[in-house]
Amino acid sequence: MKIRGLLRASLNGGQPVSYSQLCKSAETRKWEDWFLFHLKVEGLPPPTSQYRFCDTRKWSCDFAWPDQKIIVEIEGGIWRRNAFGNWAGAHTHPTAVLRDIEKYNHMALMGFRLFRFAPDHLKNGTAIEIMKQVLKT
Repeated sequence: MKIRGLLRASLNGGQPVSYSQLCKSAETRKWEDWFLFHLKVEGLPPPTSQYRFCDTRKWSCDFAWPDQKIIVEIEGGIWRRNAFGNWAGAHTHPTAVLRDIEKYNHMALMGFRLFRFAPDHLKNGTAIEIMKQVLKT
């Protein structure tokens, strides 16, 4: 297993790394690894990565604390540009936005609290400060 996979597995409570995690872009993985690392540094409980929260759909979320009904999505691809200089992030295309709306509404109907963070929230510490409040209550 590669170093990144070992790091992710060690930060994920020894859970195996899923195929979808390995297929994500390096940029997105970088921010997810950053988030996991800072949770550990702060002594916060480790999440389940790529948690499948719905039995009837193939939806998964970046991180979850299923017993507490908490989900975190890292929106890492919002600042990407394509070869023509247009914004081309994975979650900025209209069909992707509609798909995410459906997924997030379903999370809410199932009683989950969703927290969404962009790289800016990770870099400036906002994401970890929010999660400290959420996970220590």
